[in-house]
Amino acid sequence: MNQTVGMVARTRALEIDADLVALCDDEDMLFVTNGVGIIGIGHSARVTVPRSDRSLTSTTAHAALGNIEVIDELEIPGSGVVAFGAFPFDANLDGELIIPRIVVGRNADGTTWLTTIARQDDEPSEAELAEVLGRTTRIGTGFARDAGLHSSTTSPSSFDIHPLRSPEDWCAAVTTATERLAAGDASKVVLARGIEIVTDRPISPSAVVSQLRRTFPASHLFSIDGFVGATPELLVERIGTVVRAHPMAGT
Repeated sequence: MNQTVGMVARTRALEIDADLVALCDDEDMLFVTNGVGIIGIGHSARVTVPRSDRSLTSTTAHAALGNIEVIDELEIPGSGVVAFGAFPFDANLDGELIIPRIVVGRNADGTTWLTTIARQDDEPSEAELAEVLGRTTRIGTGFARDAGLHSSTTSPSSFDIHPLRSPEDWCAAVTTATERLAAGDASKVVLARGIEIVTDRPISPSAVVSQLRRTFPASHLFSIDGFVGATPELLVERIGTVVRAHPMAGT
C-alpha cells in the first residue's frame, strides 16, 4: 500500500449546511440518504482488491487507510480518512477502493465537515476548496434545483433501448427457474433483465443522481466511478459497536 504512505487526512468543521447532491459533479463519488452522507471529490489513490480473495477486502482497506496520518477535530462517523468502493459482479474483475482528495460530509444533526486527503506537498489549496464549496451558490440546492435539471440543454434528447437477451430467452430462463424451484434443486432464484441504452449525448451521472433524489427522496443515493443509482435497501451499516440492516425484497 505504498501509494498511501506519507498522506495526511485533515478534517475540520464547516459553517455551512451543505447540499451534498448539489456539490457532487460528474466525476465525484457520493453516498447520501435524506441529506446525510459523504461525497468524495478527486482521487488521491486507488487501491486494488484482488477478486481472487474478496474476503481480504477489509484487510486491504485497513492496510491502505492505516498508512494515512489523521488530524480530525470532529472524530465522528464519516470524518477522518475514508474510501469509496463499488465491487463488480464479474468474477474476472478485481475490485477497487478509491481514496478521494476532498470529502464533504453531513450528519443527521446538520453537522457538516470538510476532509482533505493528500501528501503534505500536494494538499488542496484554499482556492481549490473554495471552488468546490462554491458549487451550491452557483447552481442552487435542494429539490427546487433538481426539478429544474430536466430542461438542461446538455442532457440527451434521444434514447435507443435494446434488451441484452430476447423475450424468448427470458421466458425460457423463467421456465427453467420455476422448474428447478419445483424440483427442489434451488431455494431462491434471482433473475434480471439487462438493457443497453444508447443516447445522442453523454449521460451526466450527477444529473441522474439529482433526478433520482427528486423521484425517490427517501432512498440511498450513490454514484461511484460510473456506478449510479438509488435503492431503499441498506444491507449492512456499522457505526462503532452498532450494526444495522435494512434489507428488502428477497435479499
